[in-house]
Amino acid sequence: DYSVGVLRAINESGVKVITCTGRLYEGALFYLRAIGLDNPGVFCNGAQLRTALGGKILDECLLPVEDAREAIRLGEERGGHPRVYMNDRIYVSNVTDEDRAYGEWTRVAVDGVGDLCAYLNQAPLKLINVMPNLESIPPLLEKNAQLFKGRLYITQSLSTFVEYMNAEATKGNGLKKLAARWGIAKEEIVVAGDHFNDLTLFEA
Repeated sequence: DYSVGVLRAINESGVKVITCTGRLYEGALFYLRAIGLDNPGVFCNGAQLRTALGGKILDECLLPVEDAREAIRLGEERGGHPRVYMNDRIYVSNVTDEDRAYGEWTRVAVDGVGDLCAYLNQAPLKLINVMPNLESIPPLLEKNAQLFKGRLYITQSLSTFVEYMNAEATKGNGLKKLAARWGIAKEEIVVAGDHFNDLTLFEA
């Protein structure tokens, strides 16, 4: 409640407050409404820019389908549990108890579709390989670097999440696009974040 009150007060003072989140738009709506934000935001780590309350899509950087399928296979080979983000929903091969809890926590529907690679027939916003433990992540990141060779933006969040996006889909790039819309210089911007997927904000 304290954070909501502070952000609402800043927003009402005329400073533009925007969300830059790894969450889907649908999963961020609760917070947008609580704060009373009507500015566009950055969602799915920069893969999508949308108006806050209307949900109009302003810009998208989608993950190529073949790269997404390859990332799914990589995760599954190493005991991971892939999740695909698209159409304001999360898709998995089989819904686990952890998926159900995650869906409730993020306020996003999670659908089990069987063979996730076979089901995926459109470019998603992003893909997450939920890895079973921290030790499984470095080998996966090394393989990612060999296979995708800088073609994708790959980052880590919530410790065991390895996230895959279009190379242009970063929070920093999303922030730059919105700042350019409003003619706001980087010297007039303050950012805050607490994980690896926020580093591009500070770099920008």
